[in-house]
Amino acid sequence: MVAAGRPGAIVNLASSAVRGDPRGVHYSASKAGVVGMTRAMALALAPHRVRVNAIAPGTTDTAQPRYGNTEAELAERARQIPLGRMAQPEEIARVAVFLASDEAVFITGEVIHANGGAYMA
Repeated sequence: MVAAGRPGAIVNLASSAVRGDPRGVHYSASKAGVVGMTRAMALALAPHRVRVNAIAPGTTDTAQPRYGNTEAELAERARQIPLGRMAQPEEIARVAVFLASDEAVFITGEVIHANGGAYMA
């Protein structure tokens, strides 16, 4: 994008774990690093009209939360989310499509928390 002189968008994936989780210190630290990288890249690339944002998904119905958890444990996890369920992968993908689109042309350096309100709970 920069070499071609074209505007563009980069969308990184962080996680709601960025706010910290004592059960996964290393994971939280790595995702906080993604947020810092996103903001630094946004500043560095803004003069080239390249926007850089991140998505911090909450618990999403994929193989990751299912690994080592029973259906009852997953149901309890979903009950702790204010909207009462895990996200579907397609819902997170729609956030990425939005951030990459011209609809988000003036958004850069931001982290969108797509977690059903879990960040507030």
